[in-house]
Amino acid sequence: MNQTEINSLIARLTQRWIQRCARRGLGSPRTPTIQENMMIALFVASLGTSPASASNRGSGSSSVPTKHGLAETILRLDEQMDMYERPELLDFALEEIPFQELHSAAEASVQAKEVPGYEDGLANALVKWFKKDYFKWVDPIKCPICGGKTELREMGAPTAEETQGGAGRVEVHACAEGMWNLEDHVWDEYFSPTLGRWIHLDPCEGARDEPLLYDKGWGKKMSYVLAFAIDGAKDVTRGYVQDWNATLTRRTRGSEEALHQVLIDVTKRRRLGLPSSEVKRLETEDQVESKWLSESDDRAKAAHAIDGQGRESGTAEWKQERGEDGSK
Repeated sequence: MNQTEINSLIARLTQRWIQRCARRGLGSPRTPTIQENMMIALFVASLGTSPASASNRGSGSSSVPTKHGLAETILRLDEQMDMYERPELLDFALEEIPFQELHSAAEASVQAKEVPGYEDGLANALVKWFKKDYFKWVDPIKCPICGGKTELREMGAPTAEETQGGAGRVEVHACAEGMWNLEDHVWDEYFSPTLGRWIHLDPCEGARDEPLLYDKGWGKKMSYVLAFAIDGAKDVTRGYVQDWNATLTRRTRGSEEALHQVLIDVTKRRRLGLPSSEVKRLETEDQVESKWLSESDDRAKAAHAIDGQGRESGTAEWKQERGEDGSK
């Protein structure tokens, strides 16, 4: 799907939402406002999360050479980006998301100067809604046969059905009567026109723009954090860790040069056929992000309220086993 098709989809979804609101007595059919179009664009860009060690931003087979230990994983994650543009999935999401509530919350946060721009307010409202009202933590998992509690026994390979759904590994639970970052957590990013960069967004934790949450907060020792979108793939690890040199010692899947080349090849393939003006815009965006990542060491030295915070979702035992309880 090229940029023109994406813009067309955004316009159709926006109009469909307004018509649905009218049917529910929330207003009369009209031309979508600029803010409403931007809101739908944000949802189109950030719906869903990809498995394993990736921050999700955005076909088919690829001729990219597999010269790095993560190359096959990178290609698999890249292929999944097209799934997030499927109209039927977007329609389903539109039925679930309380647009008017989020729109009002976003406008209120901008007026209160809590966020720099409307998109940032919208993203903040989205993660808060997902965390507090939509997302439900299931623990303990009930046995489908007897209805009793189960206990985590081990990590195992996914079934064919689970693989089709994007699972890379699964928790194997047993009845207790008598279940890509590379370290197994996923989140999103959205692009903020006001700040001019991609912003960390974790719906499960209700967190926005806290890239050091996992390293400084949870105490998680990460190695690879890769971002995928419909217009390319990037290594953004440096923005999510406080000690880049220590992180490099954990990156043992292949040379940095080979990883860089795989991601460049994926990005080039994704941008084939785009108008030159769009390619230029994306390249400028890449340069801004590269500069921001290069300054990550200075940001990491500053004091953070998330230091030792630990993960919110999950039981204490589960978080401790995964090294995400903030105990370092």
